[in-house]
Amino acid sequence: MTQYTSKGYSLAEVLMAVSILAVALLGTAAALHYGMQAVLHGSLMTEASTNARAMLEVMLAENRAFSTAALPDSSSGYNDAPGVNRNLNAPPFNLADYRFAASSRYQRHIETHNYTLSSDGVAAQAWKDDVRQVSVTVLWSESSRNRSLTLRSFCRRPR
Repeated sequence: MTQYTSKGYSLAEVLMAVSILAVALLGTAAALHYGMQAVLHGSLMTEASTNARAMLEVMLAENRAFSTAALPDSSSGYNDAPGVNRNLNAPPFNLADYRFAASSRYQRHIETHNYTLSSDGVAAQAWKDDVRQVSVTVLWSESSRNRSLTLRSFCRRPR
């Protein structure tokens, strides 16, 4: 009777090793893909928040919420009509001092609201008439999905 000695691996062992290696490589590739998507989303979100913060700072520093006695109208650029989105550097933010990019993937929507409610008493209306809420929304498209980021703050009438 002859006895065979094994000098290599069987086909089943090689197939098992290759399948384990393939699963590991596919998992690594998927993790890399999702990691790259997360990095892109993070950078777009950071840029959007920087733009929204800069716009809100302009609105507050220059007291644009009180540029007129009544709420600013939609043609002023300080109070956009519902559903109206503008480029970041659309007037009145088109000055070189503001440094908003001319060709940008981002758009903006600004809303200015009175803080006074009709149900407020006379004493509450007295101080609330001097306060307006400013909301700056930055919108963009990412991976065929619409995204937005909104920052809100309150602005006080100058004395």
